[in-house]
Amino acid sequence: MKENFESLIIKIKEKQDIKFETIYGEVFSYEVVNDNLIVFSNSVINQQISLVQLKQAYSQWPVESPNNFNRNIVGAVYLYTLYKELLPISLI
Repeated sequence: MKENFESLIIKIKEKQDIKFETIYGEVFSYEVVNDNLIVFSNSVINQQISLVQLKQAYSQWPVESPNNFNRNIVGAVYLYTLYKELLPISLI
């Protein structure tokens, strides 16, 4: 059974400022500000991902790679990394 979205958002908020690494080796961190996830990395300047985007990506989870999200998902590589790290395998 898939974890509910609200529980995921709580986990995302708890892990702010921790550094994550994408499958492409890019290190990033993020902050949650209002209804946006703000991504910080060397290759992206403060990319904003809305709560709506987070929910759309979550509804498509699990996927095998960031490329498997719908093309309209902003920051798919970051969301893929977070979901892979924060969602227990048994719930995927």
